[in-house]
Amino acid sequence: MAATWRQQVPGDDDFAFYGVPEHPDGTVRLAVDGPTEQTVAVDLERLPMETPQATLDAATTERTMILAELYRRGEGRRLRAVGQGYDHGLADLARGYGVDVAE
Repeated sequence: MAATWRQQVPGDDDFAFYGVPEHPDGTVRLAVDGPTEQTVAVDLERLPMETPQATLDAATTERTMILAELYRRGEGRRLRAVGQGYDHGLADLARGYGVDVAE
């Protein structure tokens, strides 16, 4: 699946990465805790209400997509971008994860 993200940041200061690990107002912060541990912390209360959501322009034959996974790890939570599409429906995907879906 080829994905194209169609969203731009309002300005250079809104792009946090290793060289600039924190937004000037502290809303988003990248923490690098060693060679393999990275964390992105987002203060949801400080995000502007008008913040647009990213648009994924990718589907061809896919009927169901997993865009991201939010899960617990230790005492915290993680968000992992996935971007995986499936030709079958949501019920089949849910069953694959052990969810009992009524027809």
